[in-house]
Amino acid sequence: MLVLAGRRIPTAADPLRVLVVGDSVMYDASPGIAAALDATGVVRVTSEPVLGFGLTRSAYRWRTEWPKLVAADRPDVVLAMFGGWDGPGVLARGRAWYAGLAEEAVTALSATGARVVWLEYPQNRPPEIPGRPPPDQLANELGRQAVNAVLAGVAAGHLDTVAYLPTAPVLENAVGFTAFLPDATGRLVRVRKRDDVHFCPAGAARVGELVLRALGPTYALPPAAPDWEGGAWRLDPRYDNPHGTCS
Repeated sequence: MLVLAGRRIPTAADPLRVLVVGDSVMYDASPGIAAALDATGVVRVTSEPVLGFGLTRSAYRWRTEWPKLVAADRPDVVLAMFGGWDGPGVLARGRAWYAGLAEEAVTALSATGARVVWLEYPQNRPPEIPGRPPPDQLANELGRQAVNAVLAGVAAGHLDTVAYLPTAPVLENAVGFTAFLPDATGRLVRVRKRDDVHFCPAGAARVGELVLRALGPTYALPPAAPDWEGGAWRLDPRYDNPHGTCS
């Protein structure tokens, strides 16, 4: 259970307002998160991930855009997942520098009183792309670990208002990264796209279930409708981009 202060019991008339932010990995996770939370009947989800997002990147001006988002949406909870683009910067400039950015992010996302939940950026295996140098898998993993360590540390410094939610328990097997995990029947299904980075519906559903289990006790959420995992959200075009990536 997450340790977050400010608990209230939402209703259909006064739902828990959840804002989702992050990068393209969160973009693929967000339909599963929204489906799981919506299925309780007492949560309203607003999804605003940005492709290519990172705290260290200038393409999206999060210092000005996030305050606008929270002012308009007035979320109770902000779910954030990112880090793939930030790893090199953390390794080059240090964890203390990145912690300063993360503290700024907390200030922006909690400006109207929201509780912030960092989701662990999951292990991945970026593919080789024709015409580009092959990825340095060790540096990629070290950067991911550094980003997650900083975000976990920031959460530990704001125990009542910021939490860190590990995703490894639902996305990894005994040896770490895997593109396939068993479904409820024990059949192996693809949880990550063929790029070994982004999510397929089965992976997004696992993240959605994780978030539901985490927020449920804190906000006394009722059980989700049992058929939420098989909803129309699984047919979202993002899960077939590029074509066949989740087949």
